[in-house]
Amino acid sequence: MLIGLCAVGPDHPWRAEAEHLGSVTWIGDPAGLGLAALSPLDLLLADAARLTPQDLSVLRAFRVQRPETRIVVSVPADAAPGGPVLAGLVALGIYDLCTIGTPLADALTRPATYADAARWGLPPEDPVGGAKADLGVKEVVRERVVATSARPTLITVSGLLPGVGATSAAAGLSAWLAGKGHAVAFWSAQGDFPALPADVPAFDASETPAGLIRRHEWPYIVADTGTASGAGGDAEADLCVVVLPGTWARAQRAWSPEAPAGHDAPVMAVAGPGPESALVAQQWADAGYGPAFAWPTAKQTLRTWEQVLSPVLPTVHPGRAWWRRPPAAARGGGALPAPGAAPPDPGHHPGPAVSPVVIYHEGPYGDTLGQRLVRRLGSLIEWSFIAAIVGAIVWIAGLAAQQGLLTGEVGTWALIAHGWVATVLRALGVSG
Repeated sequence: MLIGLCAVGPDHPWRAEAEHLGSVTWIGDPAGLGLAALSPLDLLLADAARLTPQDLSVLRAFRVQRPETRIVVSVPADAAPGGPVLAGLVALGIYDLCTIGTPLADALTRPATYADAARWGLPPEDPVGGAKADLGVKEVVRERVVATSARPTLITVSGLLPGVGATSAAAGLSAWLAGKGHAVAFWSAQGDFPALPADVPAFDASETPAGLIRRHEWPYIVADTGTASGAGGDAEADLCVVVLPGTWARAQRAWSPEAPAGHDAPVMAVAGPGPESALVAQQWADAGYGPAFAWPTAKQTLRTWEQVLSPVLPTVHPGRAWWRRPPAAARGGGALPAPGAAPPDPGHHPGPAVSPVVIYHEGPYGDTLGQRLVRRLGSLIEWSFIAAIVGAIVWIAGLAAQQGLLTGEVGTWALIAHGWVATVLRALGVSG
């Protein structure tokens, strides 16, 4: 057995046990896990007391490179559940968390499950009021919106009434994400599987959205929940997409005491296919329930799904290199109408309920320095290629004018442009 030791001090009891259990081939701190991933380790031991929240990203990269390596972490005896390191380890799917003092042989008797490690991922409670304690972790809001958690994004798609097109909308959102290079999984509560791209796996009710999230194999999970709006099993949705009826008569029946109750996740609505799809979407937005879109035509499909998914896509404030960015989209959120809410007046148009926020989509996990450099270099090469083609055309036209093949005003301008190109080439040292 090949064993690696990550942030395990020389006085740690597991260190001596590891040398008797197998061959220790790597010892180092989390920063060196990249080198450790080059060898096929069977077991990686770590000490949570010497790990920091910044080390979790390195551990995540190691898990991606070596998914078959078992990771066992010792936890201090006085550690409180829900700390940023322990909660982060559970979120990464590292469930072998053993209190220090546990013999290593006992820790390896069987692989741990989520049930064994769940308590370490729960925030601690205030002993007096029972409220969640402040762990000191704050979200800093800047111009850029970046991922704040390694948890995959759960998108639920539901219909206000049966048969309004929720399954088709879920398939369209999955296909759009897959087409943009995102890994996405499709889940259906009813077991209805429409035509999906070949690289989009489909799951039925034998799996749960929470189980798919814990697997950490897909950054996005699209769940077709039928008419159970916002229901993601035992997992909380990050975005709720509501599919409205495509006719106003059916939409009015949907706004009834039986309408689904509100929830906290952002809501984006899509009016199903029908002759009054645009009217239904407008009434939903005017009533203040949040942004709504008409069912997309063949030309509008990509644009509509991009707008619907905008609250959960990595974004950045508009800036330089605008020609390299996809089109802007409007983002907003809202809540479903409360049970018994009156239907909106179809003749009343107070204007948009949500002010659009212009955003631009970037890579799957934000805009890094490397991504910006690659984009700038690509733009430079692109424009250089275009300039070379234009210069070649002008040069040939100038030569034709010198030979008398181009005359008149066209020939004059060709000679002038030829002179400009010759000047630039001489300045660059290309032509004498």
